[in-house]
Amino acid sequence: MRDSGYWSKQFLNEVEAYKVETGIALSSLGSPSFFYQSPQARIYIDPYLGPTPPEAETLYPGVYRATAVPICPEEIRKVDAVISTHDHTDHCHEPTLQALQRNTEAQFIAPETSTAKMLTYGVSRNRILTVHPGEEFTVKDVQIKVFDSHDPDAPGAVTYLLISQGVTLFVSGDTRYGPTLDKIGNEFQVDLALLAFGSKRLYMTYDQLLEAAHRLKPKVLLPFHWEVWRGETGDVLNLGKSIGANPVPFDVKLLQIGDRLQYESAKSAG
Repeated sequence: MRDSGYWSKQFLNEVEAYKVETGIALSSLGSPSFFYQSPQARIYIDPYLGPTPPEAETLYPGVYRATAVPICPEEIRKVDAVISTHDHTDHCHEPTLQALQRNTEAQFIAPETSTAKMLTYGVSRNRILTVHPGEEFTVKDVQIKVFDSHDPDAPGAVTYLLISQGVTLFVSGDTRYGPTLDKIGNEFQVDLALLAFGSKRLYMTYDQLLEAAHRLKPKVLLPFHWEVWRGETGDVLNLGKSIGANPVPFDVKLLQIGDRLQYESAKSAG
């Protein structure tokens, strides 16, 4: 495939050299992929660092990756854990995961469906932590809680809360709205929430996105997936118009590829 190019390694050097003193940092890598940093931990979330998957040509004719890839996975060296929410290729990407196994000591964290895929990719079983809703564990100074997902296209998917430095991040995968979002919104103070936004065929539309966010009650909504697939992009203009006409009780930030959000809890910021 020739539909994607990589950024200069200068960007990866910048990402790996960045130090978090307080709070957390979240860098957008495009599509569902993010790099999460706390003062002690480096975690890749659903890293999809490659071109259009071959199966996309059959499943979704005319849909292909429309954005460049900011990091070449073969060049990554600094990472503690890799999180997968489900087994779709753009959330459990074979070349990316193989490169991370070869070149780093990262632990792979995944539900059973993603674990099965990883094993076929050649990822060592002893490098994989298979997780289930209701479980929790830590990666250095990050507490991770596992929840159900409501993704009709990915049975067995999970969602996560990452908690560090008093900051709580919701990692959604491609979940739509469902009772798990109500549960999390009622039981936790979510600071940052990732929610998938795009075409109705694959993700939530802008009105569904805002409804889900109202239930989750984050301080900051971070829509993602809206920019990556040609022909399946999110309606950013109508999202902005809707928020302008009906103000929401949370901030909304659209992170471009390469953007970094540094976020501290109100207590630590004060």
